[in-house]
Amino acid sequence: MAHFCFMVLGSRGDVQPMLAVALQLLQRGHQVTLCTGASFEKMVSSKGIRFVETSLDLMSLADSDVGRKIFHAPVRHFNLARKVMKEYILPRFRKTLDQCYEAAKDADIIIYHPKVFGAVDMAIHLNIPCVVMPAVPILSPVKEFPNLGITTRSLGSFFNKLSYKINDWAEQSYIHEVNDFRQQSLNLPPRKAGLYAKAGADGKLNRILYPFSDLLFPDVSDWNSRAYLSGFCFLEQPGELSPAVIDFLQKGTKPIVVSFGSVDLPDADAFFRQFVLALKQTGNRAICIGRKEVFLNDNHKEEMLSEVLFVKESPFLSLFPFVKGVVCHGGIGTGSSALLCGVPLITLPISADQPFWAKRYGLIGCLAGSIKIGHYRAEDIGNMLRELDNDRLKENLSKASAYLKQENGASKAADYLERMLES
Repeated sequence: MAHFCFMVLGSRGDVQPMLAVALQLLQRGHQVTLCTGASFEKMVSSKGIRFVETSLDLMSLADSDVGRKIFHAPVRHFNLARKVMKEYILPRFRKTLDQCYEAAKDADIIIYHPKVFGAVDMAIHLNIPCVVMPAVPILSPVKEFPNLGITTRSLGSFFNKLSYKINDWAEQSYIHEVNDFRQQSLNLPPRKAGLYAKAGADGKLNRILYPFSDLLFPDVSDWNSRAYLSGFCFLEQPGELSPAVIDFLQKGTKPIVVSFGSVDLPDADAFFRQFVLALKQTGNRAICIGRKEVFLNDNHKEEMLSEVLFVKESPFLSLFPFVKGVVCHGGIGTGSSALLCGVPLITLPISADQPFWAKRYGLIGCLAGSIKIGHYRAEDIGNMLRELDNDRLKENLSKASAYLKQENGASKAADYLERMLES
């Protein structure tokens, strides 16, 4: 049996697909290690997978007040971002490289997130293969859409593909730490930033494992030989619904679920006021998942909320089959769960890759509407809620659900990684 070493720095959306694949490999009898921040220790260890803590915990940073400012308005807080980069991220990143390398010394293959600059250097030094596993399609140039780190608007076939050149400079801010690691830990000379962005020292292209479904990319004609789309790698298994949720479901029509995960919605109170009005205008109910204070303030009257249930958390794959629609930020975790359950989406993209995925849901006809930040009008939201009953939308969701249920992405991803050891 082989030893698979996973390395990931990022959010739950980055860690969860890797953990799903790691669990598949563990169940096949392989040794599996997952290196990531302390925020995910419980989630990883509870699956029986060896957890190695990294000094850099981007999830913890994102959950802090400083992190929220930086991630949601990086331009406005540019000086703060520079300070955090210099004083917090880079020193911890340097320690993280040593921690990941120590974990990989007896590994047969490294599977890494793109933010783990230096992973290819480790694989070259250890003479083992490596596979990069991003949670978004940012590495393999395609003509159908640009690098989403630049824009979600098409620039035309030529410039769409050209936009992926930015990946060559992605590690520029980290190259001092990478080279210190190369010299001090690997006894290798310094190198230029981006040298291994596409290929290793032997010139062979680095392999890309995309843990999402080709269902969302009907327009893409060629991912090229580097990239493999396994299908969605679902980790969550259907769990028990709370008595409060079960009681609410039984006492009325199918509700709308509202969930923005760990992302802070700008002016959430203004959105919720208009959303509640839209619920009343359309005769709908809602379950809001997350901290109640995110949605409410003291100005909300209890009588306004008679058809709204607040819960801190609820298992999506157990809840979604019983709901009418899902209002979310558009992230791929919530969105893919809704598609799997055949539930239409209304998106409110906030940041990062969310606008990109929202467009993808619309492209396959599974989106009832998309709300712009700050444009919160009960009339517009109400029209989107009415669209949830559209027969064509329901038909599209039924087809999408059937497609995803036969996909088994985590298993296919594990198959792919096993093949990498044989090639």
